[in-house]
Amino acid sequence: MHESKTKMSWALWGKGKRTEQVEIFEKLVQQLHNLVPPSMGNNPWPARNPDAGHTDKLTRGADLGHGWYDEIRRVLERIKEEVRAEARRQVRAWLSSCPPDERYHDSLQKKLPGTCNWILDCTVFSRWLAGGSTNRKLLWVNGHAGFGKTILSAHLVDHLSSTLNAPVAHFFFSSDHASREDPFLALRIGSLTWTLWATRVTIITLFKQLLRDIPGCILIADGLDECTHLNNSSTSIAKFLRDVVDSVAGTETRVLLVSRDEPTIRDALTDGTRETFDEYRITLEDVRPDINAYSHAIVSRRLYSKNDDTRSALSEAMSDRCQGQ
Repeated sequence: MHESKTKMSWALWGKGKRTEQVEIFEKLVQQLHNLVPPSMGNNPWPARNPDAGHTDKLTRGADLGHGWYDEIRRVLERIKEEVRAEARRQVRAWLSSCPPDERYHDSLQKKLPGTCNWILDCTVFSRWLAGGSTNRKLLWVNGHAGFGKTILSAHLVDHLSSTLNAPVAHFFFSSDHASREDPFLALRIGSLTWTLWATRVTIITLFKQLLRDIPGCILIADGLDECTHLNNSSTSIAKFLRDVVDSVAGTETRVLLVSRDEPTIRDALTDGTRETFDEYRITLEDVRPDINAYSHAIVSRRLYSKNDDTRSALSEAMSDRCQGQ
């Protein structure tokens, strides 16, 4: 939380002061305009018995005053636009502090052709994907370590993004990133919006508004179990999940959580929200073909000089031994 506040202070450093200076400058220009209008057609200080030369000077002065006023206005607008542009740049930089897509892309590259497709045939997944008012909006897919959950998440992000006419946003929690200390970073979805927010209350408020303004969003979060050590009430898994469930209520948004079956997550989801989510537990039978494919690929790459029978026997032994671990 302290880190987020520090980043916010950095992102907005000097903006308030510069904005205030521009506003003061604008007021001074307006007051000057009111005192000395650029149009001298109704000169408030008419000269006594003006001669032709004096009238010509007034005309030139009026033209000069009007040009000066327009120039001040142009400078003022340019300054204001520069301040706004700088603020937007800093806001984008602040939002980019969320973890980049390396974890997603790395996992997608590790995926072998033909693997992870078993999830597409699951009834509970198809029902969740179909949406509708009678289907639950949140699906929790969980399984043991080594079952390829992150690769599965990356596959689903890629598949749904390329096959659906709907916005798909994703967030991959990581043990070596700040998201491990604050699950609410997942709601700072730069791929959907770069609106600035600071407090957690504001995050949730804007998140709800976002889901109403962009109907049919699909949100995928992988590795939420990385945050289960948190006990702080404001950053806890329970608080995060309650806010997410509340935010998607009454919208067409669908949420997919992929993680280990941690008691903290299960307790949070079953705490009065049982009717709002579905669950699918990944079994060894689901991932066995994928395990076999990965074992075969590893043996073939490292022991390419061995004959087919030897490689087949070794890959089968590796599959039986790892059991998804």
